[in-house]
Amino acid sequence: MVDDNLASGVKGGYRFTYAPIWDAKTHTNIRYTAHADPLPGLQYEPWLDPPSWWERLLHPHPEKKLRHFSTNQSGVICYAVGKEVSEDNCTPL
Repeated sequence: MVDDNLASGVKGGYRFTYAPIWDAKTHTNIRYTAHADPLPGLQYEPWLDPPSWWERLLHPHPEKKLRHFSTNQSGVICYAVGKEVSEDNCTPL
């Protein structure tokens, strides 16, 4: 089962999307892609410790370099830093 937060498409500061690719003849799901992209305003990855007051003082406007994640029917999870995952910038975990 999927918990209610994840079922809503948002959890842990990320928006989750799933896109099935259907076969028009058999009306079956033949492939899919799934993405997890940071929500606007997310300053750091939720599983990491937030920046200390000292880090915020030294770097009040840090560049957002959050990771975007993607997977498909292959089962390989890929990520890209600072931009959505595509075939060109997919780094496997």
